[in-house]
Amino acid sequence: MAYTTIPTLAQNSPGDFVAGHNSPRAAVGVGPVTWNNTVAAYAQTYANQRIGDCKLVHSNGPYGENLFWGSGDGFTAAFAVRTWADEKQYYNYASNSCAAGKECGHYTQAPPFLLLLAFLCLSALLPSLSARPVTSGDVLVGGGRSFRELLRSEGLPGGLFPRGVEYFSLDLSSGLLEVRLRGPCYARYDDNLTYFERVVRGKLSYGELTNVVGWSEEELFLWLPVKGILVSDPSSGVVLVDIALAHKELAASVFEEPPECRPDAGVAEGQGADRNRILMGFL
Repeated sequence: MAYTTIPTLAQNSPGDFVAGHNSPRAAVGVGPVTWNNTVAAYAQTYANQRIGDCKLVHSNGPYGENLFWGSGDGFTAAFAVRTWADEKQYYNYASNSCAAGKECGHYTQAPPFLLLLAFLCLSALLPSLSARPVTSGDVLVGGGRSFRELLRSEGLPGGLFPRGVEYFSLDLSSGLLEVRLRGPCYARYDDNLTYFERVVRGKLSYGELTNVVGWSEEELFLWLPVKGILVSDPSSGVVLVDIALAHKELAASVFEEPPECRPDAGVAEGQGADRNRILMGFL
């Protein structure tokens, strides 16, 4: 197993990478892997070749490779490996295939293959990447700060999502957006208590985010799913939130800066509301 971590940081040690892989391997009865300095040297050499452009392309070398892109702060070995392992949900063991329209190849690399290459292009290596997303093919990926810039460029408030965005990806051809937070959490926008799942998905186009999944808001002691966000006229200073069967108008100023997002609703609200004890919204 080989990984390049440039520079070597806490939570990015060889042991962190190895531990992250051995857990999903053990779950399917596959033996553990160990660190290999020869393959690590190969990974380092290839990473050095990509410093100038950080392109997400395989080396076409003698080893199996998984590649990980991240721009911004806070990416760790565990996060990269978990991103690959999360594809398990799309893998069918019986047919040895991925679910239709889903990617699972990184997961199938992780358990069976002994030699893997992780290419982490960290913001410490390329500081400019922390402020802008990176394009790989027709998919845009990035971190927290670049995500806020993306929202603004699409006519939406930069603080639409809370703090704690670890990663986002946007399919430029379909507009499908996936936003990954540090974990499920509660945030407050003015007087509105909102819940975010760890992964929020939707379709992004100029001035709107539709088909939203993973986002809900408390209304009259009920948790209602947020279906979409619409800014039809930026000069109006109004953001329309599509909640269940109605549109709710909020001042755009509420979304100027991302709020804190906390795992405890009581911390976010100050009253201790528990989402698990409140009827969930309408379908």
